[in-house]
Amino acid sequence: MNDPIREGEKKKGLSGLAWAGIGCGVVLLIGLVAAALLVNVCNKFSSDLKKNPERKIAEMAIGMHPDFSVVSSNDDTKQMTIKEDKTGKEMTFSYKDIADGKFAMTNSDGTTTEVGTIKAEDIPAWVPLPTAATISGGFQSVKNGKTVGMVVFQSTDKPEDVIAFYESATNSWSSGTSSKNNINIGNVNQHSFEKSASDKKINVMAQTSSSGTQVTVTFEEK
Repeated sequence: MNDPIREGEKKKGLSGLAWAGIGCGVVLLIGLVAAALLVNVCNKFSSDLKKNPERKIAEMAIGMHPDFSVVSSNDDTKQMTIKEDKTGKEMTFSYKDIADGKFAMTNSDGTTTEVGTIKAEDIPAWVPLPTAATISGGFQSVKNGKTVGMVVFQSTDKPEDVIAFYESATNSWSSGTSSKNNINIGNVNQHSFEKSASDKKINVMAQTSSSGTQVTVTFEEK
């Protein structure tokens, strides 16, 4: 028989509270890493947009279309080859034509999709812009009468004030669900907001930048 543990002797190993503490620490670490990765992705997106805005906007425009994909991009000729996934048909357009919306694509079922840079006057009425907004990029596509797009703008408002603006602007949406979050790491203050209704959806991300607040708004009609 094994000797019973004598009084005063301690069992080896970590207590339940110690393991719980380690578990909480791991969860916190994972959360911090995820937040840092999110910030890095956002910063890379901003950097790519500044380096080659026409190509980046063209890539995003094609990426939003379910029937087409980018085959290749040539920064020397500033052209992009696009493929219709169902048929394999390839078409080549200039970055500028795609970014400026000076072309349309017709897929195999005869549906024509217009793709191009977004303009303030073309943004759907249910996607408002704050008065302090200065558009720096974006695009939108229309398929079967429904608009999908994104607009990137700079604002002198704080990130939290931008989010408050969109919360107020979407209060009237019927049967809508919403969520919001904020992350603060170093000098980066990032706030996000999403609202979804039966017929439309909007997602807003606002974060501090060297020139104030950069805001990215994606939207779609269902």
